[in-house]
Amino acid sequence: MAGAHEAQSPLDNQQTIAHEFLTPREVSDLIRVPVSSMAVHRCLRHDHPPYLKVGRKIIYKKTDVLEWLESHRVTPAGGAR
Repeated sequence: MAGAHEAQSPLDNQQTIAHEFLTPREVSDLIRVPVSSMAVHRCLRHDHPPYLKVGRKIIYKKTDVLEWLESHRVTPAGGAR
C-alpha cells in the first residue's frame, strides 16, 4: 500500500522545474515585446528581465520576470478624471 507522501519521480521533478522557467518566446508573449527586441535589449544591457544563459540557451526564471514586471508598475498621481 502506498504511503500518503510518496516520493516524486525524477520525471515529475523535471516537469516541476520546467514550469519555473520560461523561454524567450514565452516571455515575449507575456510582456508583449518581440523576441528580436528582447535580444537587442539583452545585448545592449537595456532595462530587461533578469535571465540565465546556459551555453547558448537563454531562459528566464518565472518569478524574476513577474518581479521585473511589477517593478514597472506606474500609479498615476491624482487618480482619473
